[in-house]
Amino acid sequence: MRQKVDQEYIDMYHITPENFWLALEHMGRYAYAAWMVGKRKYKSVLDVACSNGFGCEKLADAGTQVVGVDINEQSIAAARERHRNREDIRYSVADVDGEGWADALDAKKYDAIVCFEAIEHVRHPEKLLCTLATMLKPNARLLLSVPAAEYESLDENGHPVSPYHQHVFSRLDISAMLAKAGLSVERMLGQPDMNRLMRKHNTFCSRNEELVPFTTTSFKMSPESIAYYIQMFAYPEKGNLKDTYSHIYVLKRT
Repeated sequence: MRQKVDQEYIDMYHITPENFWLALEHMGRYAYAAWMVGKRKYKSVLDVACSNGFGCEKLADAGTQVVGVDINEQSIAAARERHRNREDIRYSVADVDGEGWADALDAKKYDAIVCFEAIEHVRHPEKLLCTLATMLKPNARLLLSVPAAEYESLDENGHPVSPYHQHVFSRLDISAMLAKAGLSVERMLGQPDMNRLMRKHNTFCSRNEELVPFTTTSFKMSPESIAYYIQMFAYPEKGNLKDTYSHIYVLKRT
């Protein structure tokens, strides 16, 4: 079944034929973040735009205390219910585009902050990046992912076609915002296999309509299988930005 590439919300707890490749792409970013958190033995992590808590769970499983924030009250309610017995995850409803949200959190500084696919949604991305920079402890890292401009459609006025996105950022735009926030790039990563595979999948479906039903049963959906797919297809690669939908930045304060 063709992937619905215009989907805004991907429930990584519920992989379907329509979101299979997109879900793996999102899960791959969190797999990398969890690996980094575990390797560096970070003790506190903030997940910005955490949705229903899938990423928070993976980060906490790596051995850290996690705070997840999201503007969607229903998503936060679902995350709290799912993780009601975990003492290593806390959630807060927060509008990261507004004022005072960071001060409202119990912790003010973090060993790592994760902000995946979020700054294109807010009205004031520069302000958000500046706020996140101030919330980093010494030697902490900010993991940021941003859709690449070449994969964002624009209308005749140069505005994003996606009703969910407020901005489209070029590499120069991102560099300028990071410099203003006092952040430097430690490394950049991409997920080119995911983008290529999804396009090949959709091309296959368009050319072989009689076989489309079989695409729903071609992959096993066990946790072990999903973990394998993530490592094989979706795990971010250092410096490989060709064909990748999003650029992933590992940032530190200058």
